Amino acid sequence: MINFDSFVLTLDELVNANPHARSKGNAFKQWCKENFNINARISYVKAQQQITNRVSEQFRYFDPLVVFVCNDDVKRESIVKYILERGYVKLQCVAIIGVKINEEGKAEYDFEQLITYKKSDFYNWASLYFSQKNDARALKQQAGFENEDIEDETQIIYYGAPGTGKSFTINKITEEIDNITTENGEEPRVFRTTFHPDSDYSTFIGSYKPTKTKKAVRNVAGDIVKHEGSEVFEDVITYNFVPQTFTKAYIRAWQTDEPVYLVIEEINRGNCAQIFGDLFQLLDRDGINESKYSIDPDADLGKFIAEKLEGYDVPDLIKRGMKLKLPSNLYIWATMNTSDQSLFPIDSAFKRRWDWRYIKIVQPKDIETGEKLDWQIEGDYDWWKFIQNINSIIYKMTNSADKQLGYFFTKADSDGIIKYSRFVSKVCFYLWNDIFKTYAMDGMENSLFKYTYIDEDDSTEKTGVLDFTKFFDDEGKVVPAIVQQFIENVMNWQSEAK
Repeated sequence: MINFDSFVLTLDELVNANPHARSKGNAFKQWCKENFNINARISYVKAQQQITNRVSEQFRYFDPLVVFVCNDDVKRESIVKYILERGYVKLQCVAIIGVKINEEGKAEYDFEQLITYKKSDFYNWASLYFSQKNDARALKQQAGFENEDIEDETQIIYYGAPGTGKSFTINKITEEIDNITTENGEEPRVFRTTFHPDSDYSTFIGSYKPTKTKKAVRNVAGDIVKHEGSEVFEDVITYNFVPQTFTKAYIRAWQTDEPVYLVIEEINRGNCAQIFGDLFQLLDRDGINESKYSIDPDADLGKFIAEKLEGYDVPDLIKRGMKLKLPSNLYIWATMNTSDQSLFPIDSAFKRRWDWRYIKIVQPKDIETGEKLDWQIEGDYDWWKFIQNINSIIYKMTNSADKQLGYFFTKADSDGIIKYSRFVSKVCFYLWNDIFKTYAMDGMENSLFKYTYIDEDDSTEKTGVLDFTKFFDDEGKVVPAIVQQFIENVMNWQSEAK
């Protein structure tokens, strides 16, 4: 007969476990397997801000039973919402259990809600203890969610035009994790790097590097030299393996069950084949999002990994540094500027191992108010209208959206104003160097580059063709009148083109 007390003991082990332990949910998983022959996941949600990560993490394993143990301040409706958003075919039951720690330090549980997709042996047993039994299909219908398979999010490249908010999209998720680990005094779980033309395997993985250390001075007899009773030390150069971003993220992911993120900015600015090397093989993930194949690390890398994983509950060959294999909780997210595609083209085999998420050029919303941002260019010009018009011009010139401008291509000040000096140094400089000098369009000079100026010789107004140097006076200061004419040319271009 199934013992309810033994079920509670598995919850106690979860709640009381060291948060850094990878095995904190193993007792519950084993209990479910022994009693119902069902694969299960369990997660302890301590705070409201953890909901998104906890739900996303557990639902990536595609086990039929998922249990969430929640502290008082966690809003249950938020969990249900994310559960419904993450629904998938193999799911049978989701249980939500409340927990309070009494004055004696003992956990007290409230078996609140059992959301069911399919009737299972666990449902038949658990329904005796849970106060609510909801049919998840009815809940999904009320909430307006579709019952779709979950998307794979372990390896994503966010791509789009410059300034569309690719890094911002990633930071919205990873910043929360950074805050949690900082507040709790935990080791970081977000690791960032930026690829560039000089990036290679050693700058991504690590290598032996000289480091300066102190060493006791010895005399010819081999005895330690002392001065006034204290040992005398000298600086010496030693060589040690110094890990880089990938190795740091890899080790941290094996040390915890929590999600760990390796963020690669500007992935196409580096030679990916050279940087990843044999790690390319690890990017093939299996059904539970672990590497389908393992590789043999270099001896120095393997030795370093073995030192860092000593005492952790991980597979033996991984623990000893004999094999490399990406764990399911290691997420590799990258950004790619479509305007920089020519730097290092990414081959098709590498592309296939990633999910690609296009970030469209839109007028974004303020995070706090939910209202659309309303930046202005100095002189009361609408930034979003300028973006729309200049992007139409860029598309007409290049027949491509790759080099268009996103809303965050440049920054506004605290009042939402883009000063002329910043506008010229960021926007105009890009347009003249990356667009106008390379591409051309018939008749463009008559509308976009036309400007008027006062001739210094005879003080008469004349018309000229605008180039980048005209934005500055002899002292190198931006001339507002010239900037205004260019902005107005762009703003009026659409109607002229029609």
